[in-house]
Amino acid sequence: GRENRNRLDVNANPKGRDNTSEIPDECLALIFQSLVAADRKRCSLVCKRWLRVEGQSRHRLSLNAQSEILSLLPTLFSRFDSVTKLALRCDRRSISIGDDALLIISLRCRNLTRLKLRGCRELTDLGIA
Repeated sequence: GRENRNRLDVNANPKGRDNTSEIPDECLALIFQSLVAADRKRCSLVCKRWLRVEGQSRHRLSLNAQSEILSLLPTLFSRFDSVTKLALRCDRRSISIGDDALLIISLRCRNLTRLKLRGCRELTDLGIA
């Protein structure tokens, strides 16, 4: 009776079976959107699928560029391809974002509606136009 209710049935979930694979990507994205940033980050480390879904469902992104990041931008924005709001802070003591980086951002972030730039001293009027 009572002893049987407290036992864990080891056969209920065969080893290696991912029960979350039954959840559609759209539902998983909604779950991620309800989490705070730190928890979203942790969830993205669970598996490749969660990394992909979390990245595609992120609409806001804040970057703090401490050094040159031009070479990282294509990979970064292939993961976060649904970003609508981007806040980019550059370290004033180093070259981190220039006109070339802004061009990549404009090409990769097709859904971008708001861009906030701080301390990006390498940008020119031509690059912003």
